[in-house]
Amino acid sequence: MSVKPTFFENFEAALAKLIEFESLYDGSEIHQAGVIQAFEFTFEQCWKAIQKKAGAEGLVLASPRKALEWAMTNGWILATSEGNWLQMLNDRNLTSHTYRARTAQSVTTHILAIYITEFKATLKLMKNS
Repeated sequence: MSVKPTFFENFEAALAKLIEFESLYDGSEIHQAGVIQAFEFTFEQCWKAIQKKAGAEGLVLASPRKALEWAMTNGWILATSEGNWLQMLNDRNLTSHTYRARTAQSVTTHILAIYITEFKATLKLMKNS
């Protein structure tokens, strides 16, 4: 008998990989690139998990911003974290569409100092819902 995967399974796996990259991070450009890539993938899996859960409730969330708004409304993203998530969305868009050393360093700092913690908190709330 196979177990049906949960809506957050891919997000959880991506976050585990990001945490692994965090533990290996030494400040080098190659590690910075790895952290950013893992962040982008984790962000995508997070909003897709939100989209899946909303879809199971009959809603269509066609963009990351709409998914984040739904997650905020449903308590998966706390009101006190809204600014962090909006900055995260902005940073994800920056890293997906351009590469500048200064931007990469700034985003890496945000990932390591703020975003991983936000992902962990949201995953915990997802699991408890």
